[in-house]
Parts: sequence; C-alpha cells; structure tokens
Amino acid sequence: MINISALFYREPEDTPRRYLDPVTISSVSTGPDNGANRIMANSLSDSMRHSTTQQLVLNINNKLLEMKVIRPPALWYTSDLRITEMNGAIIKICGHGNEGQLETGYGQGVASEENIIHASYQSGLEYLKQLKMHNTKLVKIYSCNTGAGMGGSILLFLLAKMWGVPVQARTGITRAVNKGSQNWMEFEENSTWQMATPTMEYPPPPILNVSMISAPLLHDINIDAGIDFESVLRIQAKIIEVNKPSKNKIINDQVKAFLLGLFKSDIFYADGEFPGQITTVLTIFCANGSIEMFTIYCDSIAIIEHKNLSFYVNPNSIQWLKSL
Repeated sequence: MINISALFYREPEDTPRRYLDPVTISSVSTGPDNGANRIMANSLSDSMRHSTTQQLVLNINNKLLEMKVIRPPALWYTSDLRITEMNGAIIKICGHGNEGQLETGYGQGVASEENIIHASYQSGLEYLKQLKMHNTKLVKIYSCNTGAGMGGSILLFLLAKMWGVPVQARTGITRAVNKGSQNWMEFEENSTWQMATPTMEYPPPPILNVSMISAPLLHDINIDAGIDFESVLRIQAKIIEVNKPSKNKIINDQVKAFLLGLFKSDIFYADGEFPGQITTVLTIFCANGSIEMFTIYCDSIAIIEHKNLSFYVNPNSIQWLKSL
C-alpha cells in the first residue's frame, strides 16, 4: 500500500503577520459535500462562507471596504489590520473545482450557471465583475484542478483581465485534512500554481494535470481493495457533468478487465477529503450480494466508499466508459 506522504505535500504554515504584510481575506463555499469545504474553511483564519457567486462578491467587497483606510496612509496612522497601498490584500477563494471551473455554493450538487465560475457562463461572470479589488495584490483559488489544462489557463486569464490583479489556481488534486482540532490543505506532489496576470496578452501555457503514479500494480490489489474481482457481476456507472443531466451506463461484459484497467496506482489510505467535482460514481454488484462504490473526482482519483481507501484512476478507462 502506498504511503500518502509520497503523493501529497503541505505548504509551509503562514508565519505570524508582520507590520505591512498583505492582509488575507478568505471566503469558502458552503455547498453540500464530503466535508472538504468545511475543512478548508477551518484551515483558513477568519474565513467567510458563501452559498452563491453573489454572496462571494458581497463577502469580499464588504471586507475590503471594512478594512480600507480612507485617509492617506501614513506609518503613524495605519493599523496592521488595515489594507493600504503599502501592504495590500491577498484574496483566497475556496470550493470544489475541476479544469477551468469552480463552484460557489452548490458543492457536489446541481447548480445554476450563475453559481459556477467558468469562462463560458456569463451569468456568474457578471457577478464577478462587481468585485472591487481595492489594493488587492493577488487572488488564489483553492480547489482541485481549477488551474489545469487549457480550461484553467483561459479562466485565470479572463479573471486576471477582469479584476486587474494576478490570479492563481491549483493544477492538481487538493486534499483537505482534519486531525482533531487541526485542519490543513495538501497538494498533489506533481501539481503547482497556474497563474495569469493582467499584463498578459494571451492565456498562460496550459499545465496538464498528469498523475505522478507510474509504478505497476501489485498482485495483491484485490486484498488491498477488499474486493474479489472474480465475483463481480456487473457495474453501474453514473457519469456526472456540471450543469448537465447525469448519464447512467451498465457494464455487464468484461467487468474484471475494466476494474483492473481502472487502477493506475496501488491503494492508499484516504484520510482526507478532495475538494474536486465528482465526475463518475461506480456501483459494483458482486455475486455474494455485496455492493461496493467507487466515487471518482475530476476523472483522476477515486475513493472506495466506507473503506477510507483511494487510488488513482486510468484516464483511458474513464474515456472508454464515457464512449459507451
């Protein structure tokens, strides 16, 4: 079984804020999910919560207005809790994501276009145009895959031009972790921050979300997964796309071959939650009457429900499934 510490890394903790350091403003989706939004909110100090794109904009605008210094800034007057031209603000927006998109309140449920941040959804973008980025230095989006691929490059480019500030988002899987009273976020080892700036003439070169896992499967994967692949009778697949009706598919033939081909990595313990969009749910029916469920996020990583186990999925298997 893979050690998860080899797959994800944790960024250094924020140091205590010094005089004239940027002020951080955070708002996190309240959408119903697996708990990832709650953990992300708890990992950020004084984070606000939003259930719509409109509420996200109000949260940030109100906080920026509240912390704005009306009189010209001077060292003897400026409080270190205020935003001025000398320190500025860093805005953090959190929610479930996938390539080129971010939810703003629906979590893993069904949403209207206005509550999806996406380059082609104008109703949501109209709200985002109302953000008043007073002395803002940077916007950071915490989610899974929002900055990945061409969709991520185009979205960040559009937002940076709209707001007049640099915008960053993750290019891989994010893991929200809760251990007792401690909450933090970890990032896929091969992922990074994609960034667009308002001075760019074109979107930044795309950064693909490519899994770091390349090792062959071990022979005991059946034991690791706790599933007897020989006994699988059929698989029911639910294909989920944001803002579209879900599609149901049934696999009756070659179920063992499909399952074995689905695993791109060994099993590892999933002691955290993924703030990514659920793209596929597999319900596996076995001869002994047992039922297993795989929940797949961003066509990239799966959780074996009720077993606290995860694995990376083979994108070729997902594409084959969607083509049925």
